[in-house]
Amino acid sequence: HGLEMEYRGMIDFVYIDVDNPATVKLRQTLGFRSQPQFILLDGGGKVLEQWFGFVEPAIFRTAFEGL
Repeated sequence: HGLEMEYRGMIDFVYIDVDNPATVKLRQTLGFRSQPQFILLDGGGKVLEQWFGFVEPAIFRTAFEGL
């Protein structure tokens, strides 16, 4: 959650409730496979990066700054 504060106004962080049946189609579209899974999308919804499991904040920062 610290990254949300750091990148407020630049990146929208969205959480998908995998237990909610209403998210099934979105999860399929994004290729959801396991928890936790992090997906970085561009403004058009294209998947740019994906991470699975625990990810160090520095890894996210590197990806964000590369955009």
